[in-house]
Amino acid sequence: MRALMLRMRMHANTLNAHAPAGDALLEFAAALSDPHDALATWAPGSHPCGDSAGHARPWPGIECDAPAGSVVGLDLSGKGLGGQLGASLADVETLRSIDLHNNSVSGGLPAAWAGLRFLDYLDVSSNALNGTLPAALGSLGSLQHLDASCNALTGTLPAAWSGMAMIEVLDLSHNQLTSSLPESWGRLAFLSSLSLRNNSLEGSLPASWSAQTQLLQL
Repeated sequence: MRALMLRMRMHANTLNAHAPAGDALLEFAAALSDPHDALATWAPGSHPCGDSAGHARPWPGIECDAPAGSVVGLDLSGKGLGGQLGASLADVETLRSIDLHNNSVSGGLPAAWAGLRFLDYLDVSSNALNGTLPAALGSLGSLQHLDASCNALTGTLPAAWSGMAMIEVLDLSHNQLTSSLPESWGRLAFLSSLSLRNNSLEGSLPASWSAQTQLLQL
């Protein structure tokens, strides 16, 4: 009896530990439209990562770290989703990868996602995103791949994105961006692929970009 009670307490503690991530994901889903019920099994009281006993499977589109049972990936690409991107995803602090490409999501990129300090992959391409690029995302120091191409993003290229110290691939092509290339981006030492085509950019390549020894595609 005592062993059973201990197992029940351990199971409850595991659920409680992941409750913030589950709540944040449900709030994120609530801001989306889901005509094909891709998120129908995301439900309160269930666990985003299933459970260690295998009685419940992870929610669709969720990738988990097996030993820790934490949410590390979100892949909802090509699910026909609409609505907007919710800031609550920033509360899933263990996220390393977000793939939302090929949907119909509108609105802007949430500045709050700047708090995802482990995020290394972000793909929101081929949606209907509009608004400006949040300067705050420059604090994503672990980000290596960012694709926001084929949207309707406007405004300037944020100088603060020079803070993306690990960025290797940056694709902002096929948007409505204006202004010149930021001098500060010359400090992106690992940038190997940058695509800005089909925008309304002006000016010449800044002299500071001569330090871009890794840049192979521009």
